[in-house]
Amino acid sequence: MPETMYNPTNETLSFQWGGEWTNIEPGQKIDLSDCAAAKCRAELLRRGIVQLCASDERNKELIEAGIKKNFAFKHKQVNDFNIMNIERRANNLGYVSPSNTIKMYAKELNMGVSGQSGLREEAPAWLVAAEKTAESMLSIAFGSKGHLRT
Repeated sequence: MPETMYNPTNETLSFQWGGEWTNIEPGQKIDLSDCAAAKCRAELLRRGIVQLCASDERNKELIEAGIKKNFAFKHKQVNDFNIMNIERRANNLGYVSPSNTIKMYAKELNMGVSGQSGLREEAPAWLVAAEKTAESMLSIAFGSKGHLRT
């Protein structure tokens, strides 16, 4: 029995099943076999894909939850990228440039992105504070000469 999957997000979601890629465009409904739907859910549930049911009221709740999951997914991607760059700076490593997807998510969510251009200009206060905390923790642990205190 086919299962109907729905993409309530504003981005195209893709998954691979049976050696072929399937794209689900924003607002698109697609009928999938049980196994393909299970694979779709496994890969895309955290990004907001929704399995529709017979109840319109329940579908409305599922779609709202899917949109919230997509927002949370994008927020986590940008946040994880920023934290990784803060950790790299704390370890005296170079910044990693954000991908176009991370830049797009950050713009959509109105979040700052740490990167080669620096963190100071557009970074939210919490990000600057986290960077300062990391720097102070390193200076406590390593001292001014850069040697680990024991």
